[in-house]
Amino acid sequence: MHAPTGALSFDSVTALLAGSRGWFAPGADVVIDLAGVTQADSAGVALMVEWLRLARRAGGRAEFRNVPAQVRNLIAVSGLGEALLGAAPGRA
Repeated sequence: MHAPTGALSFDSVTALLAGSRGWFAPGADVVIDLAGVTQADSAGVALMVEWLRLARRAGGRAEFRNVPAQVRNLIAVSGLGEALLGAAPGRA
């Protein structure tokens, strides 16, 4: 399990992406625990989408756990609930 902490924001996503590339081994399923995320913006949601893409490209999948309410709200507003959380739109 991987557990980023702090902000998922425009200022942090480049470093977070660079540091996470090794998580996506061929065929591996990746669990990303977001309990330690303190703040997020649209760049953080974009990073989550990129993590999904990297997992799929490696032949695995990514699962997000302990998604903070603020992040869930951003995901719901963006219409990405089903893609990121496996929830029907509006229930992210």
